[in-house]
Amino acid sequence: MQKNDDQRVKQKNRAKKVLAPMGNLKYVESSPRSVDLLLLNMEDDELNDEAVRKERLFAARFWPGATLPVRQQVIELIAKTEGKLTDHGIRILRKSSCLIDRDNVVKITLGKKTLFATQALMCVVTLICAMMMFAFAIFSPNLIKQGAGQVAMLVLWLGVAIPAYLYVHRPWRILKDAGLV
Repeated sequence: MQKNDDQRVKQKNRAKKVLAPMGNLKYVESSPRSVDLLLLNMEDDELNDEAVRKERLFAARFWPGATLPVRQQVIELIAKTEGKLTDHGIRILRKSSCLIDRDNVVKITLGKKTLFATQALMCVVTLICAMMMFAFAIFSPNLIKQGAGQVAMLVLWLGVAIPAYLYVHRPWRILKDAGLV
């Protein structure tokens, strides 16, 4: 946590050095890189208020095309978790389809049943891949076929494990850390 705070302070100091020659903040807001400078230079509460009002700032933080009620609900969700739900966490939830905005309503859709089903799937796939790797190691007379079979099982296992992590386990961990589950 201390390391992230130190990095943020360093980024703010760099932003201040860049902002100092520019002087007028209205000029900074109109320049193409201004959103990045505002993200680094503003306090969290002020940044949240601006993100509700300015669609471009919200798009830089989270995702483009959000309506005003959706922007308000996302900022309320951040306030509800007392800052434990970060901008990066919201982007991950959005990409994994765990945070959905339909009809100007924001919903979190990841349930315990989904997590349990994914863990059960991973156990079955791991067991099958381990048995197949063992079978290739014992019953293949040719070393090339042994290696190719084991690599194929590893690729199959990774093909299931990586999406399971990206779309279920990582969003679940973010929601659990934020206290939303």
